[in-house]
Amino acid sequence: MKRINLLLASAILLLQTLSAFSQTEAKKEIKLSSISLSSGEGPLSNGVFAEANFARGNDVINISISASDMYIVYLKGIGKRISVGPSFEYFLNVPVMGIMGFVAPIQREKFSITAMTWSGVSAGIPGEKVQPFNWGFRFFWQSLDFSYSRFTATGAVLYYDSWGPLVDFKYKQPLTPKWNIFASAGYSWYCDGKALLKLGITYKP
Repeated sequence: MKRINLLLASAILLLQTLSAFSQTEAKKEIKLSSISLSSGEGPLSNGVFAEANFARGNDVINISISASDMYIVYLKGIGKRISVGPSFEYFLNVPVMGIMGFVAPIQREKFSITAMTWSGVSAGIPGEKVQPFNWGFRFFWQSLDFSYSRFTATGAVLYYDSWGPLVDFKYKQPLTPKWNIFASAGYSWYCDGKALLKLGITYKP
């Protein structure tokens, strides 16, 4: 419970900071793009997972929170097809810093292809004691998404002490112009392997 309270307090503080910052730069006002809440096993999440995305011009700010994890990503838009930026994470009581990047070589009305890369270092081993002077390489993620209409197929490779591939298939169903629900299913061969199944809801203002 203390960990969850700490994560929520950090998220509130960040939102207040972003709000104050946006007021000083009217030309690059921060606007809410979407909020989602999900549960289950996903490619990059497990359990109850909350996510909020904000737009600042061509830039994107992402805040994600779960029971064991919280991360904040600031992606700088480079043209219309590339975004890259730092990530700051608090995972299993250990700080993690990384860099995330997206490239979308194909963007059509109903079809798109997007590649994502994410890697980071941590101050010690997550779940163990924080070691502020012992930063080391922690993880690497590389994925490719193929989206058509309401369907998205994902293939990815994850490194976290060992390597493992995964596949995931997602479908979203609009409920209203601002609300939709989604479901995803797949399989990860990482470590001993596990099935992926996730359900969620998204709001876009």
